[in-house]
Amino acid sequence: MKTNLAVRGNWTADAIVQLRATTDKILALEHENRELKQKETDRKHAEAKAKGAGKVPAWATHVIIANHIENQSDLMTDYHGHSTKESIILAFSKHGKDNFAEMRKAAATFEPTKHLGTGCDEYTARVVMSVDIPYEKAHNGGYFKGGYSHWHHELDGLDGKKFSTKAEAEAFVASQPAPESLGFEDFLATFEWEISFRSVEHREKYSMGHGYYLKKGWRDSSGWEVNKRYIGNETETMIGLGKVGPALFK
Repeated sequence: MKTNLAVRGNWTADAIVQLRATTDKILALEHENRELKQKETDRKHAEAKAKGAGKVPAWATHVIIANHIENQSDLMTDYHGHSTKESIILAFSKHGKDNFAEMRKAAATFEPTKHLGTGCDEYTARVVMSVDIPYEKAHNGGYFKGGYSHWHHELDGLDGKKFSTKAEAEAFVASQPAPESLGFEDFLATFEWEISFRSVEHREKYSMGHGYYLKKGWRDSSGWEVNKRYIGNETETMIGLGKVGPALFK
């Protein structure tokens, strides 16, 4: 005897057909929703482009941009990358030269990038060993002069104290007590403060590099970066959307 009911596990043929129809309807609605959102985005961008038309100076060939970066790297899969959450035009430029002084001046006009302005870099204050600690004294391994101390984190934290200027770092160190010495049997280990420096100026003009840019950390690190790019079709749109720094049209 034939039957028109095919059983697939606990699913009947009619139930599968109904599920497929429901799924198709949901997918169609999602597609329609994406199209409506895209049309609305296109409309807003068209209005913004019209609003920003004529506001780029005739002498300008490049813009200095601040980008808010979000790290999307995944160490488990060895993937390294990032996305740009927001972009702000800080200044116009009449040339395409990689001029860090020009980029730093523009960075100083925008609160989120002030730490990349003129005279700012990465300064880290940490407690380090001022003498070598011999292996036979430390038992669990020798320690060398200049190495970071893991006995003084109450003073400098796990990663050290971070500052944007050398003066700030020096003022912090001057306000701190001298690191306490430690005894290893008959050996006295002494410690001192050290201020390390790392520039926020990145020069990656090589294949697969990120170009010239200002940033604390590296290109995939979360945070703000500043770079220069050609004026493109999106420039007037960004101006119309208000994606500009406070000093751009002063």
